[in-house]
Amino acid sequence: MCTNQTTVTAGRLFLILGLIGFLHTVSSPCPAVELPFKGLPSVDLNFDFDGKPVEWKLDRKSDTEARYLADGCALTLRSTEEGAYRLLRFTVEPTQGDKLTVRSYEAKVTLPLAGLHAVTVPSTRIIAHTLVYYHEHKKWPDMRVYRCLIPQAFKESANSNCEVPFILLTGSRGENKIAVGWTVADRGAALTGDPDGQNYVLRLSRKDDMPLSGNKLEDCLVISTKDDGWWDTTRAYAKLFDRLNARQWSSPPAWSLEPVFCTWYCYLDHIDQAGMLKIARKCKELGFGTILIDAGWDCRPDGGYADFKKGILGDFQAMPDRFPDLPAAVKQMHDMGLYVELWSAPFWQGRESKAYRERTRDWHAQTAEGENQSLCPRYPETRSYLKERFAWVARTYGIDGMWLDAADSVPPQCTASHKHLDQPMGQAFTDCLAAIRDGLRSVNPQAVTEARVLHANLHTKRALSVVQPSDAPESFEVLRLAGIHIRAWADGIVLKNDPMFWPKDADATTVGKFLATMVCNGVPALSVDYLTAPEEHCKLTAAWLAFYRQHMPTLLRGEFRLFGADYGIPDMMLVGKEETVVYLRNSQTSDVVLPRHLPKVILLNCTDKDTLRLWITPSGARQRVQSYRPDWTEAGPPVTIEAGLDTAASYAVPQGGAAVVRIE
Repeated sequence: MCTNQTTVTAGRLFLILGLIGFLHTVSSPCPAVELPFKGLPSVDLNFDFDGKPVEWKLDRKSDTEARYLADGCALTLRSTEEGAYRLLRFTVEPTQGDKLTVRSYEAKVTLPLAGLHAVTVPSTRIIAHTLVYYHEHKKWPDMRVYRCLIPQAFKESANSNCEVPFILLTGSRGENKIAVGWTVADRGAALTGDPDGQNYVLRLSRKDDMPLSGNKLEDCLVISTKDDGWWDTTRAYAKLFDRLNARQWSSPPAWSLEPVFCTWYCYLDHIDQAGMLKIARKCKELGFGTILIDAGWDCRPDGGYADFKKGILGDFQAMPDRFPDLPAAVKQMHDMGLYVELWSAPFWQGRESKAYRERTRDWHAQTAEGENQSLCPRYPETRSYLKERFAWVARTYGIDGMWLDAADSVPPQCTASHKHLDQPMGQAFTDCLAAIRDGLRSVNPQAVTEARVLHANLHTKRALSVVQPSDAPESFEVLRLAGIHIRAWADGIVLKNDPMFWPKDADATTVGKFLATMVCNGVPALSVDYLTAPEEHCKLTAAWLAFYRQHMPTLLRGEFRLFGADYGIPDMMLVGKEETVVYLRNSQTSDVVLPRHLPKVILLNCTDKDTLRLWITPSGARQRVQSYRPDWTEAGPPVTIEAGLDTAASYAVPQGGAAVVRIE
């Protein structure tokens, strides 16, 4: 089933065709094989051999391996354990030398409803598309870190530019009840959950836009029922996914940790060279390190970036009337000590672009709706073309990286009559992103490729340096919840915020909550017009960017933990070597349990109360507490708290501000 979704993003209109995802189920005449191993919930495997009926018969079985035979095929199942996960590998092979053709396959997991609370993964698209809700209702939804409560049904695509093939259900405390996922990367997938009487049924089906064929078919289903926290269980899956796919990537350059100013939300596509240099100087004063020149530098304003019929997007040529000498402007920003990135929608091309008219007209994807504005990743020349063009961009403008946008609009199937690589769309898509990275780095080895969800995910991670949430700039809470999910799989690369901004009349408390959230949610990114913003907002920004720089090791590399009174709106802590940063969102939270004695605890107050009743353990006998206003000026003299071992203490912490607790 295909779903068309329209996402309006602060003036941007993105047509997302199925999120490169068509939801599918296995409709096979073949009877399912129930996994015969002990200690598992009910798990059935089903295969669609291109409509050919197959009946499996057990050939042999042990505690860790089973083999089934059917007409011309053998199915081998192997069970092993790794950490909290059971690994259930299957191999399907022809027994008579013929090639295998499998249209799709599916794992069906059935478990009792009792004890299940919520579908916590997959949640990325639901959180990412809250901006659609905002535009329809003029307010942000009441979000939780989970997707929906059970027994509500769900369905989700899990292809290369939207999600990963993984489901996690939680209990009422946020503990894992069951986590199940496939581990072969870049293969199409669909995820569903449905109530069925007293049970809840999960289906994880896999299907590409071309048949799965060859000498054998392999995948690995991983399952965990260990009652660890949901985030730790998700992170363990992501690490396992990376390892089983032998994922390797170079470490992002140190400059990718610099705070980012983005032009989009404050200026949209009305940008020019003189204005860029002016805001760049101001941003340098405030403590930013990177300038992201967003949409509008290479096309007309007022939506030219999304104009397929009459647009020129795709030539990567700076508009001469507004950017008469972009290479010189980039050099001037470099001379200020800033790094510079450019926006792109790498697969999009307007019909009036030189590229489309002279070279790529026949390379575009086709769907049932007609010609798509995206290049087809499976067209043989697309990959080398993208590598060549992005090398040209890096060489021509001297930039340090590219922001890769709108790639989740690439359709899941291409029906064009042009040639196609003998490679499914998911693999071709990720390989195209890798080609862009390679093109940039062929000129600048320290160049970064940066993308947002949904096309930034565990599948495409190998091609990216920096990943971030999708558009929700006026809701620090939506961005925080999205960042929590992304952080679970972003090991080895950089997690960054989507650029935040707030109303110009926002008070210090509101701005402080945005900025406190930002520094705990990855590399800071903002899109505030600091040339016209109140001076107070500028001072607040400078203060929090200074805090970020001072505590970068803890904020970026500290041990991440969720805790608190409501796991749906979790509190967070980042544990460093000698300090921990504790982000509080729930005023009802009282227990703050540190993993070990730490001499300094920094409390960031994003609750609705100015006094927090907390029991910090281990706490020591005495605490010296200095509270700070949102601008990091002292809110009164320090106080001493005699901390008992069995009671909470009161901490006066201004909302949007902080308190530094030194434990003796």
